[in-house]
Amino acid sequence: MAFAADWCRPARQMTGTSFYYTHTDQWRYERLRADELASPLGPGLLAGRSFIDCLAQASRLGWTPSHPAFDRNPLDLFDESERSGLTVQDHIVRELRAGRLRFAAEDPDDPANWPRVLTVWRSNLLGSSGKGMEYFMRHLLGADDAARARESPPDLRPAEVTWREQAPRGKLDLLTTIDRRRRPAAPGRVTTEQIVTGVSPYKLASVLLQYPTTALFDGLGALAEAASAVPRASRAPFGIFIDWLSRTPPDTVARHYVETFDLRRRCGSPDVTAIASAPVGYQVHAASAWLIWAVWPFSRLVHAWSAPLWYLWRPYIVYRGRVAARPAEPGTSGRRWRKIGVPY
Repeated sequence: MAFAADWCRPARQMTGTSFYYTHTDQWRYERLRADELASPLGPGLLAGRSFIDCLAQASRLGWTPSHPAFDRNPLDLFDESERSGLTVQDHIVRELRAGRLRFAAEDPDDPANWPRVLTVWRSNLLGSSGKGMEYFMRHLLGADDAARARESPPDLRPAEVTWREQAPRGKLDLLTTIDRRRRPAAPGRVTTEQIVTGVSPYKLASVLLQYPTTALFDGLGALAEAASAVPRASRAPFGIFIDWLSRTPPDTVARHYVETFDLRRRCGSPDVTAIASAPVGYQVHAASAWLIWAVWPFSRLVHAWSAPLWYLWRPYIVYRGRVAARPAEPGTSGRRWRKIGVPY
């Protein structure tokens, strides 16, 4: 339920370390490059690259989920694909090739790629479990910070990720905490009440974006009154949406909600025929991978990783017996490791 696995799988959660490293701008303060951690015997693929460059490449190639994925709302991408008559995948590929769409990881300081809302369910995220707390305060919250590090010199800056001369401060529009212990998110620094003040549009939007039930339509009067109290810039959009709700039959509203937020429809149902046009070598490779996973639970294939060439002549696994006995000397009995070519 937490990952909407009943709608679309597999789950595509981004690793927290990568997310915070990117959006707290800690990559702007690096003092070494990725190739300094690479083996001197390697082919030099990391030469001249920073860590954020490597993370951006992993996002582009699909090695790791990255959110936001693109510099455009995924709901808008789906609507554009429908208008163009293309599948979502083909539309995204066309936009990327034309240069009209970019991966968000390639320019994390672009306002279009900022995380806007953060919900903290553990009160020690800021100040303890969130490593680099001063960068959280500076770049995510825009609060007072004690960061003393200087930004990377030009020769250590990313080669592929866009570097903006003015680092952003306060990317978040809203930070909320869900903590029964009623402790501040950052003791002695920032409290939930200080941050949530003045952001009632988010509370109103959270109600309007729920599935349209009878309770929603019964409370349209109260919602319209609440919409008149939000900041001026938000009143017109809320008023238009609430007016549309009051004039539209509930069944039509429910259908519109499903068309907009149905994750299965957004992700695209799996098309098993798509692999039919793939090269034969790729099809064999894919089928072999699934075959390995299918037989893995019923075999001892795990030992193939430690000794792949000798797997067929592997020795028996030694378990502790019920009766204590002195083990035989190595090489005197039973199956044992031997050099390749030497028969048992």
